[in-house]
Amino acid sequence: MQFKIRTGIRVALIVISLLSITKDFAQPMASLISDKIMKPQFEPILKQSEQKKRKVKFGFGLETYVSGNAHGAFYSARLNVSKGKSVFSLGPCLQKRTLELTGAKLGYSYLITEINDRYDEKELKEMKYKQRDILELRILCYVQYLHNASLSYAASRVETITNNNSGINFNQVRLSTVEAALCAEIDINIKWLKIRTYMGGTTFYHTTYINGMYREKCAPALIFGTGFVIPNI
Repeated sequence: MQFKIRTGIRVALIVISLLSITKDFAQPMASLISDKIMKPQFEPILKQSEQKKRKVKFGFGLETYVSGNAHGAFYSARLNVSKGKSVFSLGPCLQKRTLELTGAKLGYSYLITEINDRYDEKELKEMKYKQRDILELRILCYVQYLHNASLSYAASRVETITNNNSGINFNQVRLSTVEAALCAEIDINIKWLKIRTYMGGTTFYHTTYINGMYREKCAPALIFGTGFVIPNI
């Protein structure tokens, strides 16, 4: 009887010792296994994300846009400087009616969301969604200054009809205008090219103005634009 009790006590002590050793060994092993398995999986994604945030890129773009500032449509070439989700742009403004360089445009856009933003390049290649399927939604704001720009055909016709006794040839009238806008922009990536479309609201102010014009000196208006961007040149 005493032999059985001693044997049981010894077995219990052995089991308790094994459980203690297993617990002490399992915790560092679990941590080690977790580091070995998970760290290599996430390191490339984290590294690429950090590099993407730090890298400065230079790009080029062309666009056409029109707003209700009475000057009609414009063409603009732009030089882009991007870092992370921010893009700064600067370029001249070419008026469609006169084909004259009449001002400059300074813009800033910020990336809100994009499909597959959480994947790195290696993972994107393995996915069925290719680069051309990626959409980007941005907030765009810009400020532009137009110096001695003519009125559009439509605006000059409206002014002529509403001021037919003024004796002013509104086809020859030129106004300088400051304009600021806030827009929603959608970019479609096609390999190395981005197709961009934006629409929003703008406020213009004619620094030179003829009293009595149908067009107000300062007023809000809508703006619409489209074009393309080469992000890396």
